[in-house]
Amino acid sequence: MWSEISSPEAFAQACGLLQAVLAILMWQHRAMRRGWGLGWLSLSMATGALLNLAAPWLITPLLVPDALRQSSRWLLAVAMLAGFGSLAAMVAGLRAFCERPGWKPSTVFLLVWLTLPVMVILAGMLRISGVADWATLVLFAYGALLCMDAAKDERGVGHPLLAAVLVLHPVILIAMGFASMDVASARYFSSAPYTIIGVVLFSVALNRMRLERERAQQELHALNGALEQRVIQRTQEIAQRNEELAFSLEQLERAREELASSEQRLQHVMTASGEGIWDWNVRDGTMYNSPRLSEMMGFPLEEQHRNISVFDTLTPPEERAAIQAAIGHCLEGHGPYRLEHRMRRKDGGMLWVDDRGDVVERDANGAALRMVGSVADITPRKEAEQALRAAQERLVHAEKLAALGGLVAGVAHELNTPLGNALTTVSALHDGLRNLSNAQTSGTLRRSQLEAFLDEGLAAGELVMRNVDRAARLVESFKQVAVDQSNLRRRTFDFGLVVQDTIAMCRPSFKTKPVTIEVDIPAGMTMDSHPGPLEQVLTNLIQNAVVHGLGDLPALHLRITVQALAHDGQQGVEMVFADDGQGMTSEVVKQAFDPYFTTRFGQGGSGLGLYIVYNLVQSALGGTIALKSTPGHGVKFTLWLPTVAPQSVPSAIDDMP
Repeated sequence: MWSEISSPEAFAQACGLLQAVLAILMWQHRAMRRGWGLGWLSLSMATGALLNLAAPWLITPLLVPDALRQSSRWLLAVAMLAGFGSLAAMVAGLRAFCERPGWKPSTVFLLVWLTLPVMVILAGMLRISGVADWATLVLFAYGALLCMDAAKDERGVGHPLLAAVLVLHPVILIAMGFASMDVASARYFSSAPYTIIGVVLFSVALNRMRLERERAQQELHALNGALEQRVIQRTQEIAQRNEELAFSLEQLERAREELASSEQRLQHVMTASGEGIWDWNVRDGTMYNSPRLSEMMGFPLEEQHRNISVFDTLTPPEERAAIQAAIGHCLEGHGPYRLEHRMRRKDGGMLWVDDRGDVVERDANGAALRMVGSVADITPRKEAEQALRAAQERLVHAEKLAALGGLVAGVAHELNTPLGNALTTVSALHDGLRNLSNAQTSGTLRRSQLEAFLDEGLAAGELVMRNVDRAARLVESFKQVAVDQSNLRRRTFDFGLVVQDTIAMCRPSFKTKPVTIEVDIPAGMTMDSHPGPLEQVLTNLIQNAVVHGLGDLPALHLRITVQALAHDGQQGVEMVFADDGQGMTSEVVKQAFDPYFTTRFGQGGSGLGLYIVYNLVQSALGGTIALKSTPGHGVKFTLWLPTVAPQSVPSAIDDMP
């Protein structure tokens, strides 16, 4: 049987044997480098080896004329699936070997393997020949393109050589087509370039592994060098740390010596300062007291250990709640406490102490175990503070009396002029009436005399009315120091509307003057407060600005800006009232809110306008007010008012002398 095999068939079998060897080698090397597709390339070589080794029995029957009709369909199917499977496995393996992204090798294999037979069957039905050969040429050309693309990214591996031998296969087939070789021989000899492809592919894979191993060795060498450098650096760091540790130990020893010295100095300082030290065991209630503390409280020096309950008996009842609250707050972990309170000595005498303490030891659950602190006798300081407060109160009272004297002098001066004018006019009117009565009694009264008296009487009446009205208004301005209780009615109102209404009421008083008012208030800002005092505050601020700020300036611009602003956790509004007028000096700013202080004394000013503003803001509205000003740059009042006013309204005249 073997003697009947032709030379081309024997050549094909020899190539098949070599392909089988290549398939085995690639299969064994696939585990060395996963992801290169060596398993698929091994499958391609194995399938090609199967076709070439069985060429006399599998391929030859298909090369005779009219073989498709005469041959077995099973034989034709096996040859077709094996041949196309070899091509499909080669394409899938080359894509993986060239690290082509996209489809998985299994997807590429199935797509090519199933598409080629369908194309051949459809071409046979349409009587189109050469489809399989042209598909083979296209696939080998595609493989060559893959290798050329891979050669751009990875040089020195041998991808160009692999691309060249891939092109060699279709070139040899084309050359055989133009030669006089018969079709059977051409089919068999075409197995040679396919075998060369396998050899070159295996060579390229080995070369690629070698280059990767060399690069890995270079990287390993570099890592070893870096590791050695790191070891040297780490050794130096350890040596440096050892030196630092030795230095730290030396410093620690010095610190211990300094600590012992500091403790000794502390004892001396505590002795010199007169403070007593206590140490309280919270669990059993025992307390250690320093000799100074025992002496301070009137206990014998040998009684340094006693129960905490003893101090409860020495604490005045009115002080006990505050002391217990402070100590409880500290025991709960809110930090140290400090409290000034009174204590009773053992002999019944009272003294003021500065008491402070903190927890220094707790158990695993955070419960206090130990608390230490100190007590200082501050009785002399408290007595001095009380004496100082008494002196301050006397000084304030003297200042109020002085202010009252200034007020009385100012009031006398202000009232003297209108009342004197009225008195002079009334005296002249009285003399005129007496003369008129005498003339009427004597019968000498003339019509011209009566008309002259009537004219003089009308003029005198108007003069008296003007002066009396001026005096009444002056008295009314002083009466405004007391808050009108009818204006303290509390209600919910819109802040912006109250401001606009107040401006509208004040505008007639300065409509002939070059004064403009700009308002910037957010809509819908409501308050639960007293609109009456708020209106009076705005009125006084506007009048004060017009009277004192305009002066000789060509124009005056007022600006009222309001915004929501919380203060100490309480909701409220901030109102800024500013003008660009003449401004105030620093001395005037300091005294602006003082009662009876005015820069226009003797010109109709009472010195109570800003005092009334300050009193209303602080008491009725429950807010704060601050003033800033410099000469030539206007004034700026900043008011903060709570959205909900206080429930109780103190009297506005509590601070009056």
